[in-house]
Amino acid sequence: CSVSSIVLLMTHRCQLRCRYCIIRKYKEDSSIQVIKQACDSMLRTRSNQPHIQFFGGEPLLCFDLLKEAVIYAEEAASKKNKKINFGINTNGILLGQKELSFLIAHGIVPEVSCDGDKKAFSASRSSSAYPKTLAALEALRISGMPYRIIMVVEPRTLCNMEKNYCFLRNLGHKDIQINYESGVIWSKDDMKIFADKLEN
Repeated sequence: CSVSSIVLLMTHRCQLRCRYCIIRKYKEDSSIQVIKQACDSMLRTRSNQPHIQFFGGEPLLCFDLLKEAVIYAEEAASKKNKKINFGINTNGILLGQKELSFLIAHGIVPEVSCDGDKKAFSASRSSSAYPKTLAALEALRISGMPYRIIMVVEPRTLCNMEKNYCFLRNLGHKDIQINYESGVIWSKDDMKIFADKLEN
């Protein structure tokens, strides 16, 4: 088997309704049986360090399921003399000390969605979540663990791309991945501006 990385959609539930998110939101979680089957399949890879990315929805809404999945994957990998690398995409709202401690203990690298300052954040979702997301990012920064910010740029927020990137950098965050909004048609002019801004 040549597959060395899988993305596990843990749940369709999410507290937010980000305008650019293409995942349908409804009350349904994955099952541990499906997760175990996916892990077993992926562990047949030739790679000694396969990767599992926990995705959603918001994976931390089913934290108990996440913990069960991690422990199962670690034990299954150990039996095959492999080491699994983990990542998780999250909005950070539920990233408290209990959740953070678990991520650190199991080497799970968070990718936190945050598009910049409050105005940028609120352009696509409720501004009420902004303080919690910032608090989660600060807790990650202080912890010293590896993490990444996913900053999405939309055509309508393109003019503030540098400003929002610098805002996050000035808060002390070093790993910022800039994504363009998918699912919409970008004009040729906007695509050129986006590319030019990335180069600069």
